[in-house]
Amino acid sequence: MLVYLQDGSSFSGFLAAVEPDVLIVRKDGQDIKVPRQTLRSIILKTDTNLNRNMVYGMAAGLYIGNILLLHDSYDPFAFAKRLEGEDVWGGLLFESIFAAGGIGLGYLATLLETKEKTFDFGTSEQAQAATWDKFRIYTAAVPQPAKIHFSIHEGSVFPEFSSSYDDFIGQAGYQSYTSASRFNLLRRVQITCSLIPALEFGLAYLCASEPGSDYYFYSDDGVTSINSSFWPNYSQAGLYLVGAFRPVKGPRAIGNIGLAVGAARATIEMLGYLTISEYMLDPVTQAFWTYITIKEAKLSYKDTNTFFSGFAFAEMSLRLYHNLYLGISADYMLKHIEKIPAFEDFGIPARKVRLGNASIGFTMGWHF
Repeated sequence: MLVYLQDGSSFSGFLAAVEPDVLIVRKDGQDIKVPRQTLRSIILKTDTNLNRNMVYGMAAGLYIGNILLLHDSYDPFAFAKRLEGEDVWGGLLFESIFAAGGIGLGYLATLLETKEKTFDFGTSEQAQAATWDKFRIYTAAVPQPAKIHFSIHEGSVFPEFSSSYDDFIGQAGYQSYTSASRFNLLRRVQITCSLIPALEFGLAYLCASEPGSDYYFYSDDGVTSINSSFWPNYSQAGLYLVGAFRPVKGPRAIGNIGLAVGAARATIEMLGYLTISEYMLDPVTQAFWTYITIKEAKLSYKDTNTFFSGFAFAEMSLRLYHNLYLGISADYMLKHIEKIPAFEDFGIPARKVRLGNASIGFTMGWHF
């Protein structure tokens, strides 16, 4: 570090300690005490944060890469694909690329960092006191609790909407299939600010969408063939005001519980196709040789609603590196009931469905 004094002199050394009104600099094996009032400016030679930036870059690269390339394009955004067989190896390859790309960006960020930090104290007592406070905070002589908390949450969703359909659609003879997993890579994004160390307020975005299922029905008794497909889809997202209490707060672990209220917008979409055909007999050979379609039906239904909503959440995180934390989280969303009309051609009666669900998974947060 370089120390410039009010009398025009200067010297260099290593920072040894910062007392309430005295700077202690080690030079040539001796400690030099410099009163705050005699300082004109200090230039600190800072070390680059290569390791920290590479860790942050790897975490960001993995997360963003997974959302953009490993989500299922046929379902609401950010639901992960089911990786099976050879797809697993392809997934691991992509994970390696995402991680390497993030590490590379972290390295580039290190090259752009400023290697010096300057503190100008000025000449007035007020300016000197203000700069001295900033200097003490920067050198960690005065530890400051984190005030800004940004977190991303991903987790396995426990469906309510699709569960409402599975029971009675199964009774109607339909079989179901889904290509997406129930793991939502972007369940919740939240930013809060600490009013006091144990109490936070802020905003949250919650995605309560659910992975879609394909329902199909086929029967053929030798005379009549029925082929029916049905695709319900449910997407929901909302913006919420958040209040959180942080009962666990320490240098290695943090945990909080909270409530959120806001507005959610949900879209229910139903698509379907039905074909009923009858086989015709050859009048000579009495063999099945052709068929005609006697009925066709198409279903296209869409309903969008905005409604009051809320959710409760809890999380527990451990410090991974610097101000980066990794942990587990869970949330439970307030249920909302919607009525879906009957689709008689498809044998599906009117039904009340539950909108809103729960999730448990992982959280990654930065606390500043």
